[in-house]
Amino acid sequence: MHDAGDFRARLGSRPELWTSLALVVLAGVIVISSAIAERSDHKGEVMSAAQALTLVSVAIVGTWGRTILAFYYTKENYEAANRGTLDLVKSLAERLSATASLDKMMP
Repeated sequence: MHDAGDFRARLGSRPELWTSLALVVLAGVIVISSAIAERSDHKGEVMSAAQALTLVSVAIVGTWGRTILAFYYTKENYEAANRGTLDLVKSLAERLSATASLDKMMP
């Protein structure tokens, strides 16, 4: 059985390839249907359907690819933010412990 890190690595390494491939396939289908529509009586209907399919598919496939990338990089971003916050808290704690409150208090 695969662990979650391996799954993330495999999932994050290929989204652009799959997104591009899906868009190429959809573009091929649209071009072929447009070529077939040239010979039919319903040319306007097919062209408007092809345009709508293009707009919707680009939006959906693009969003899918970005969602996969966001999922892939979420763990790394969280760990980096967590390390930064811990470093900030440690440095603040060190500065506060280095200064005695009696030295800073007003008499």
